Amino acid sequence: MTSTTVAQRLLKVSLVVSTGFLVFQLIVGFLVSSQAILADGISTLIGTIVSCFNLVFLGFIGRRNVEKYPFGKETLEPFIGVVNQMLMLIIAVTIVIDNAQVIYAGGNDEVHITAVILFGIISTVFNFFGYRYFKKQAKKHPTPTAELLVVGWKFSMIVGVGLMLGFSLSWGLSMTALNPFTAYIDPALAIILMLVFIVSPILEMKNCFKELMQAVPSEEIVNTIAVKVENINEAYDFADKVMRLGKVGGKIIIEIDYVIDRESKLNCVSEQDRLRNSLIQTFAELDYEKWINISFTNDIRLTEHTA
Repeated sequence: MTSTTVAQRLLKVSLVVSTGFLVFQLIVGFLVSSQAILADGISTLIGTIVSCFNLVFLGFIGRRNVEKYPFGKETLEPFIGVVNQMLMLIIAVTIVIDNAQVIYAGGNDEVHITAVILFGIISTVFNFFGYRYFKKQAKKHPTPTAELLVVGWKFSMIVGVGLMLGFSLSWGLSMTALNPFTAYIDPALAIILMLVFIVSPILEMKNCFKELMQAVPSEEIVNTIAVKVENINEAYDFADKVMRLGKVGGKIIIEIDYVIDRESKLNCVSEQDRLRNSLIQTFAELDYEKWINISFTNDIRLTEHTA
């Protein structure tokens, strides 16, 4: 199963499950007149719509066309991630502005506090199981799409906890002399949740931009590949070796330049092909699409990819 296929499957699972809860969330938000619940519901709604577009893009990425796209289309995946996170940032800022206006107008005193607390408990439990499932899947199939799903479900879980704690505080204040301030709890919570949420899209955008530039993958991936290469290279006596690694979307780019001399035990094409096949078979264990380029030279200066 390719990384694109896995990403499509995870998106479909997330869409089906979250859409059902989204309908329930919006209904509850209107019934209990909670800006915080509606803010989270609107952000989830936009995320659901964006996920539908993502499925279309992933379908395009998954259709191979070597003649037009000889290096694949995986660059689209982090690009989609950047667009998604920018949209979420815009939504978050809009919600902050709207709720700031509610506070300026005197707050929201129409919230059914007990109902919101109950919803917060339900939301926390529901999103916790969703977050745990997608986090487990992201470890098995580490792609930008999987990571975005983890971030989304984690944020929804935090929202549930925030609603539960925030309105428990509001309920407590309602029985004291500070009761007039309870009208500001709901819009203030919506603002706080959005400000906390903004951190995740910014970090994810940073990661997506790095992948667009084919930056070096995580230290864990680098170490895994380095160990595999060294295990195979022990049988040969190379003068030197230059290895470059990059990651874009669900694809790992592996480039190795071997410098050989008269003492190297690899001086014919058949031996070079045998080494290539060994490396390719070893890299097959990595749960990524792979672009592998292995070359041999007598001059280390030719490994410097500069014009």
